[in-house]
Amino acid sequence: KSCISSTKPDLIYYLASSFAVKDLSEFANAVRASLININNLLACLEPGVRFVYTGSSAQYGTVPISDQPVQENYGFYPVSNYGILKTIEEIELRRMSAKYDINLVIARIFNITGPGEPTRMVGGAFTSQLIKSRFLKAGNLFPKRDFLDIRDVASALRLIGEKGISGSSYNVCSGESISINEFLTEIGNALNIEPQIEVDQARINENEILDLVGNNTKLTELGWKRKYNLKRTIADLTKSYLDEVNE
Repeated sequence: KSCISSTKPDLIYYLASSFAVKDLSEFANAVRASLININNLLACLEPGVRFVYTGSSAQYGTVPISDQPVQENYGFYPVSNYGILKTIEEIELRRMSAKYDINLVIARIFNITGPGEPTRMVGGAFTSQLIKSRFLKAGNLFPKRDFLDIRDVASALRLIGEKGISGSSYNVCSGESISINEFLTEIGNALNIEPQIEVDQARINENEILDLVGNNTKLTELGWKRKYNLKRTIADLTKSYLDEVNE
């Protein structure tokens, strides 16, 4: 509260969600902590403060191909604990922003990749393993995902903060998808390695979403343009790991 009072922010980005919520106990604790954080934070803000919530494509869950690319007005059908958590957060933020007259805008971010990607994410996991060995442990490789460079995500968030319409939500995505296997192949090409893949049953997701593509029309109407194609993104991703190894 003292930090908010002293700085008097006019724009806030909320990125405080728990990412790893595996079992029921962790999920329950994450929901409780999140609701407390949201209520405490919004109660400290002055009316009219601009508040950008970083939601997730995981909120959409399984979407029929006939309804893709998915638009922002599609319902929430999350199949993961993370997707459920993000949905609960958005619902609570909408309720509390109305109570405190907060200028809330929602950014629903799809799959992020790019330089510096952590090893807990798919691009970072593949790259870090392949730099050490051409033998790779992986889960399902057939699902398709909508990947977007972290730098394009950052520019989208900045634009949403500046120009997003209050109460609106915006998909932050490329508008196209590729399979995890194709993504892995591109990483192998960038490293000049042909991966030898071993399926790791521990990495198999029983609730796997087969394909999810976002519609980014609302975002482009704000003036956003994608700058990094996936080939460039993967080249920069692998370079960031190689540079770290060579330091």
